[in-house]
Amino acid sequence: MFNVGVNYTIVYNVSDPSGNDNTCSITIVVEDHEDPDITCPMPLTVSTANGANSGTATWVIDATDNVQVASLEEDCNAIGSFTPGLNTTTSYSETVEIGQLTVNFTATDFFGNQASCSVLITVLGIIVFAFERLW
Repeated sequence: MFNVGVNYTIVYNVSDPSGNDNTCSITIVVEDHEDPDITCPMPLTVSTANGANSGTATWVIDATDNVQVASLEEDCNAIGSFTPGLNTTTSYSETVEIGQLTVNFTATDFFGNQASCSVLITVLGIIVFAFERLW
């Protein structure tokens, strides 16, 4: 079995009964052209605390690769808690203002192959009204 990213040289030496010899070699270069797999959750809906203008959404991003996932980025920013590996699971949390926000993630392997996914976050504002009885 050949490892990805390593160059191998195989040398063949041949001779015949008459004493003729010859040598040739071939070089095998194993390259990775397979994109990583990345999985984002289904759309998320969170509610704010009473009267707050934002809510916190938490989710998990899974990324796998046939060699190794080298980086995981959120909207072009590296995720600090990410650890490179064949199979990675990263918990993520973001505070989002009331409304909708799409967050994009990109996984990149050591050979530059990339895959992306997105998560749609909807934040609903909650307002609790207090009524006073007047009679």
